Amino acid sequence: MIGMIKRNLFGIVSFVIPLVIYISTLAPTVYFIDSGELLTAAIKLTIAHPTGYPLFTIIGKVLSLLPLFEPAYRMNLVFAIVSAVGCFVFFKYLLLLFAYLKPDFSSGTLFYEIISASSTLTLAFSSTFWSSANHADVFGLQILIISVLLYVFTNAVLISRYNLLEGLKHFILFAFLLGLGFGNHLSLIFMSVGLIYFYFANFGISESSVKRLLIMVVPFLIGLSIYLYLPVRSPNSLSNWGNPHTWSGFWGHITGKQFSVWMFSGTENMKKQFDYFLSMYPKEFFYFPLLIAFFGIFNLFKLNRKILNLTVLLFVSNIVYAINYDIYDIDNYFLLAFITTGIWITYGFDFILMKFSAAKVKFAVVTFLIPLIVITVHFKELDKSSDYSVEEYTFNIFETAPKNSVIYSSQWDFFVAASYYYRYIKNIRPDLIILDKELMRKSWYMDYIKSNYGEIYNRSFLEFEEYKTELLKFEKSPKRYTNPSTQSDYIDLKKIQEAFLKLQNSIVDKNIDDRQFFTTFEVEQNQIELFGQKYYKIPEGVLIRYAKINDSPGNPGLKYKYTIPKGEGYHHSFIRNAYIQGFLNRANYLINQDRLEEASELLDKVNQIEPGNPDMNRLENVINQMKSNREKGN
Repeated sequence: MIGMIKRNLFGIVSFVIPLVIYISTLAPTVYFIDSGELLTAAIKLTIAHPTGYPLFTIIGKVLSLLPLFEPAYRMNLVFAIVSAVGCFVFFKYLLLLFAYLKPDFSSGTLFYEIISASSTLTLAFSSTFWSSANHADVFGLQILIISVLLYVFTNAVLISRYNLLEGLKHFILFAFLLGLGFGNHLSLIFMSVGLIYFYFANFGISESSVKRLLIMVVPFLIGLSIYLYLPVRSPNSLSNWGNPHTWSGFWGHITGKQFSVWMFSGTENMKKQFDYFLSMYPKEFFYFPLLIAFFGIFNLFKLNRKILNLTVLLFVSNIVYAINYDIYDIDNYFLLAFITTGIWITYGFDFILMKFSAAKVKFAVVTFLIPLIVITVHFKELDKSSDYSVEEYTFNIFETAPKNSVIYSSQWDFFVAASYYYRYIKNIRPDLIILDKELMRKSWYMDYIKSNYGEIYNRSFLEFEEYKTELLKFEKSPKRYTNPSTQSDYIDLKKIQEAFLKLQNSIVDKNIDDRQFFTTFEVEQNQIELFGQKYYKIPEGVLIRYAKINDSPGNPGLKYKYTIPKGEGYHHSFIRNAYIQGFLNRANYLINQDRLEEASELLDKVNQIEPGNPDMNRLENVINQMKSNREKGN
């Protein structure tokens, strides 16, 4: 046993250290963006947002059955383990490359294990890698999948040089795993250019090499068949995103048609995303490792041009493709580029330390300072162990809304996705009707409302049907609406806009007598799509209530339990601003009601979150002036 540990010591280090730190910084519950929805999809076997992620869903379902902890933490934990396993596989992949490239590998194994472990840890604690491992998400699994595919493919190429039949078995395994991997995330397409090059660079374009590829099609399709989960499960799914039980729904879902508007959307967006990559890339590894990576590229240039070209193509194709996707949270789409950088760092260590000849093993140990520095720099930012921001925000919304309320919001990343988990898994506030304004622009969501909120749908049946008719026309030819060019286009655009406005008004009008109707603040800030104009808009907590009478007793928001989000990123800043906006809106309302003391209490809350807020100062001046006028009046 001791001997086995010694032989695998640095492989164990490459797994255990990431695992321990990932767990120590693990998010305790639901996190931002898709976390709540993906957790619900796995636990309840529903249909997740495009592209459906059937591999994540099925693996997540199996892992969710473990009798450990609260469901969200349990899932976060098991995917942290998955990410740590991905680090271990990457370590083994580095050793495989060294065995291929270094004639002295068998006699210098310890040296190569040390620098491979050091590089693996540097990659493991780069910010996007680490962040992906801190909560249950498809990208934690993607880390493992990419590492496994690189290992199996490279191993298949190397074995085929000596034993074609044995190599073919490994290529068949690779093809199956590739198809299966696409069932987690389609960004595996980023690997295609590099792997195709490496394949033909080693085997040439010949009848046998093409025949081998054709053989690989079958296991690839078998792996890819995991997508059959979508049409099979769709008719019985709690959340049937995209209606993939129909052919058009299925094809649109797995190809991400809903998000196609953000793909290849112009050179301006490409430049924006590329500039973002250039700004965040050095920070991923905290600058200095990139200098080491530069030496690694030079080292590979001397050692093996095919491996160098493979890594460069993996890196470049990832960047070129990803920057065409115009989304905010794009960091995870660069995972392959970061993994490639990890390879370069390894060969940078090799290049530098080979200068020390006989003492290279002793100096190799010093390389562990690099990941130690990266851990130290990123720890505070990526420690999510006490981050309850999403849960607290969601619960505060729940606290504001009375029983059977309707909440209309476009805050998917912060509250709506999380509400899936709390309502469907934890059975907290299942009475609420939560409608996502942006999803209202999708025809499948009309079916979701009809299935889950039948009373709402039936009360506005005509408006729903009229709007869905226009929506189906939009989905058939979206460019006619996003870039209208003919009179007919403009007429249809006006029709769908009017139908949407009519539907939103109808939902309020036909439910307000027995269900309180709320929106979140960003809905009210959209001046183009205003609705419910005949009602009073009364700020209550972080919500805004529509009312026939301008009366709101009590002081919602004072009893909130919340921790002021410390993070400086977009998502934490949004929640922090949501609290500030809620307190300010309510304070302004109370001032107009001449309830100055209550308003001052809320401004104190704002001061705790953001001292010196200009709107807070302005309202305080108004209160002071009103109090002064009172005294003069007396």
